[in-house]
Amino acid sequence: AAREALAAAPPGATASVNAVRRRRDLRDAAKALRAKARDAQTLARGDELAKMKETLRALGHATREGVISLKGRAACELNTADELVVAELLMDGAFSRLDAATAVALLSCLC
Repeated sequence: AAREALAAAPPGATASVNAVRRRRDLRDAAKALRAKARDAQTLARGDELAKMKETLRALGHATREGVISLKGRAACELNTADELVVAELLMDGAFSRLDAATAVALLSCLC
């Protein structure tokens, strides 16, 4: 029905019809580009996730099957910028060999 109404429009109205069509085409193109960008972002996140998992496995924070180890759980509970480093130090017993002042100084550097 809308097409018939547009076809029956006066000759001067074709510019408006063309503008509406152009706007619709641009909207459709933008929608397609957003979908393409979303797909690319999903792929990039998948690659990033795979690298993160490999790093966690290499450091012993997760098993080959993706199960989080004790070391990984300890790293999850830490709230610093370098959770993995602090977890490594903790699990290696680095803090047990330090006196209290030295341990506090080391931890203050990591927070």
